[in-house]
This record gives sequence, C-alpha cells and structure tokens, in this order.
Amino acid sequence: MTLWARLANQSRLRLPYVVGALAMAAAGLVAAALIEHPVLKIACLCLTVASILSFQATFWAIPSTFLTGRAAAGGLAMIVSIGNLGGFTGPFVIGRIKDATHSYSMPFFAVAAILLVGTCLMVWLGDPARLKPENHQAAASAA
Repeated sequence: MTLWARLANQSRLRLPYVVGALAMAAAGLVAAALIEHPVLKIACLCLTVASILSFQATFWAIPSTFLTGRAAAGGLAMIVSIGNLGGFTGPFVIGRIKDATHSYSMPFFAVAAILLVGTCLMVWLGDPARLKPENHQAAASAA
C-alpha cells in the first residue's frame, strides 16, 4: 500500500493507479473463487486486500484535485456516506448469496463484479488532473 501510494504520488495522473488497484482486487477475488488450494486461495485474498487498501490510499487524492471549499466538504461527505452504505449492504448481500449457493465462490464473483463496475466508473468519469489548470476553476465552480 505504501509503495503503491508513493508511485501514485510521483505521477501527476492518479487514475491509472486507482483503476489498477481495483482491477487487481477483482482479479484476486476471481482467482480465490477458482483456486481450491488453501495456501493459494489465502495468497489471492491477501492480494485482494492489499489492492483494496492501495485503492483507498490513491483514491482520496482525486476528489481533492477538483473539489474546493463547500464543494469539497459536501463531495467528500457524499463519498463517505455511499461507502458506509456499502459497508452495510456488502456483508448482507454476501451472506445472502453464500446462504443461497452454499459456497463462497459466488459471493467472491459478486464482489469482483462490483469492483469491476467501480473500475469502469472511474475510467468513464476520467481523471480531473488531465484538465488544464484554467479548467480546474471551471470544474470546481460547476460542482
């Protein structure tokens, strides 16, 4: 996580690091669902956790590049609120899927799919650091 954050910090564009971490987390969960060997399954889950933590370390730098003042407070509060909803619904949905399928493979696939949706959303929204400096003012005032 620390190395990932340092690499992202040296780069002007953080989006590739955010997207890469999310994609690696999804790949780790898919691999964990498909692999039967316990040691390899644990290694895949460790990769997933490390990737999610790396995502978090690099993601929070993105909103602060284009949100300022009240928009920053409101935007960050909205991001945290949505994250808290995921903290409730995620375990609930994982439990429901596990009970229905009697396996952890399908919940792993479901969480991997959600991570891939997040990856696609980040790519679709783009990196605000690509904006020219004069466009940062316009983006901040529009928010």
